[in-house]
Amino acid sequence: MEGVTEQLKITLDLLKDNLRRNEQTIALLIEENRSLKEELAKIKNKVSTKQTFNDKFIKKLNRQKKEIIKTKMLEFLESKDYILADLKDLIVDDLSYCSKATFYRYIEDLNRKGLISLIRQENNTIIAKNGRIEAQSKVM
Repeated sequence: MEGVTEQLKITLDLLKDNLRRNEQTIALLIEENRSLKEELAKIKNKVSTKQTFNDKFIKKLNRQKKEIIKTKMLEFLESKDYILADLKDLIVDDLSYCSKATFYRYIEDLNRKGLISLIRQENNTIIAKNGRIEAQSKVM
């Protein structure tokens, strides 16, 4: 009987040791879990902030898109006159800056503001930047 009691004490001591180690492991895992949650929250915040910045940047760019495209059209016309269809092909088809309908609205707006001139010749419409035409006529 004494041997059984001794064996039970040893088993009980082993179980207590296992319980202590398990409690320590659980405490470490709880701390690690807390730390990981904090890190995840920081990452989510950074992603959210970055996404917000990207959204704001894209929104601002879209608001300025009309003026950017019209400025680009005027830059093309700075160097030479274009046949209207050729400029449309460049802006709409080749560069995909805007749709065909939008392109013609931009042309109408630039013409209405006096920044460009539309010159009808035979079967084509020539588009020229007004300041450049005036500068060329002064040279001649």
